[in-house]
This record gives sequence, structure tokens and C-alpha cells, in this order.
Amino acid sequence: MGLFHSDCGEGVFGLQRTFKLAGVKTIITSLWKVPDTPTSELMQSFYKKWLGGMDKHEAFWNHRRKCVINQSTTRKIGQGL
Repeated sequence: MGLFHSDCGEGVFGLQRTFKLAGVKTIITSLWKVPDTPTSELMQSFYKKWLGGMDKHEAFWNHRRKCVINQSTTRKIGQGL
């Protein structure tokens, strides 16, 4: 589920083109394998903020910034600050 495979050699670019031709205005994709749990958390946070009135770009990057800050703090704690 959620994986795309193309025998045409286009990969994710062919998938993006297909969605664009179907009229989709915005696509969130990854060029590498990502774990399900963090991806689920990202999308839940994104939709909650976006449907709550936040601009879709800000809703996405708001969660992304939070993850970067949390990773940085976790590294510092692990290193004894």
C-alpha cells in the first residue's frame, strides 16, 4: 500500500505527471523510503492545521520545523547538552 512502481523508467516523476494531468494542484511525495509512523503523524498534523484554516504550505512546514527542532534537542540531550 502506498508504493508506486513503474516499468517505464519514469518512477515518481511519471506518477506526479499522472496526478497533474488528473487536475491535482498539490502533491506531497518523497524520493526515499520513509517510515509509516512519522509519515502518518506528519499527514495528521498537516490536515488538522490546513483544515483549521492555516495555509497549506505553512501547515506542512510547521510540522516539519517541529520535527527538526525535536531531533536537534534529542541529539543534544543524548550528547549531554
